[in-house]
Amino acid sequence: MKHLKLTVFLWLLLILSGCATVAAKNHFFGISMNSVRDAKDFDIVSDTEEGIKFNKNDRTMNPDIYAWARVDGPYVLISVTNNAKKPIDTNYFSDDFELTDKDGRTYKMEKLDISLYPQISYINPGRTAKFLLENPFYHDNKDFNNQTAVIVCTLGSLFNRVTIVLKPIPEEQNTFINKK
Repeated sequence: MKHLKLTVFLWLLLILSGCATVAAKNHFFGISMNSVRDAKDFDIVSDTEEGIKFNKNDRTMNPDIYAWARVDGPYVLISVTNNAKKPIDTNYFSDDFELTDKDGRTYKMEKLDISLYPQISYINPGRTAKFLLENPFYHDNKDFNNQTAVIVCTLGSLFNRVTIVLKPIPEEQNTFINKK
């Protein structure tokens, strides 16, 4: 019974988060990077009504694949959009989500039950997939927002990996409600 309640709650959270984008702010934004080492090339410059402005380096990043993330209590919702020409593979067993805090400590972000993972094996061009993960700082959402330096999502198979690096939207710039 407890598992059923949790499942119903999580499905409602996913449905409402898709419909309630006006009320919910995204706390992180990211794009596809060739490697995590290249994350130094990616800086968020501003968050305006027109969208996120960031430094671009076409040799190290692919802005056609981007992501938003926000904290919803004990969960982190990451929404990945693929505007590239090829699909992005996804797999519950090989996809990896990690958070690095400002002190350099890395935490694995645990996936919820496989039944709550996107039931697709790829994200087609022009489509978005949402991933619901456990918040490693469950006890304090403010701590999560203040202490997180970067979230790294690694999706796909061995020969078709996509690495997305998300960085916090600076609080003074996080004044507009993100539409994605």
